[in-house]
Amino acid sequence: MQTQTSYRQGISEPARAATSTDEVVLLTDYKQAANGCFQPSPSATNPLSHPPLTTCVSHRRILFFLINRSTSPIIPKASYVSFFDQSITLLILPYLPQMPYLDVETRGRLVGMRQAGLSLRSIAELNDLPLTTVYKTFQKYQEISTVTTQKKTCRPTKLNDRDWRQLSQIITRCRRLTIAQVASLMTSLVSTQTIQREFHKLGKHSQIAPKKPYLQCGIPYH
Repeated sequence: MQTQTSYRQGISEPARAATSTDEVVLLTDYKQAANGCFQPSPSATNPLSHPPLTTCVSHRRILFFLINRSTSPIIPKASYVSFFDQSITLLILPYLPQMPYLDVETRGRLVGMRQAGLSLRSIAELNDLPLTTVYKTFQKYQEISTVTTQKKTCRPTKLNDRDWRQLSQIITRCRRLTIAQVASLMTSLVSTQTIQREFHKLGKHSQIAPKKPYLQCGIPYH
């Protein structure tokens, strides 16, 4: 059976994907596959014999699936590349592997079982968790000596304590200044986005000043 494909220019990097029936399909780079550029291997026999959904190996955080379009016509949020007489479709889904999230109680139980003398493999089997998850949990406990979630490290603010005091004085004395004017009065060179972000931390938000038509600036009121 001949394929019906449209080959496009791209970087060729083969990725072998084996189905459950041991029929191998040779796929090119995932960028090419997304553009419709791929090439099945000559060893692939009748592709219509594949089950409705066959999971293939992952390559560069992309999962390759062979799916029968006639039995599974609707799958949302997926990129389709049709081949083999438009009846078999290559389904590309993003694949982001990550360690399962464990709460503090579960982490404490894993560490306690490890300190009691159980092996990592036994702990993983008893708690129905991957071996890598158990290993990384105990390794993290050995590094920080606690199972509680630590505060995430982030980029430090550009303003120091002196800049904070100066900013507080400016917004207290001159409440009608714009963000750009406040940034120009600062000793440190900061952007308007930084000033606005610090305003929000101080609980200061923009507001419209009430109109007072009978008051004039510079003229004393009698």
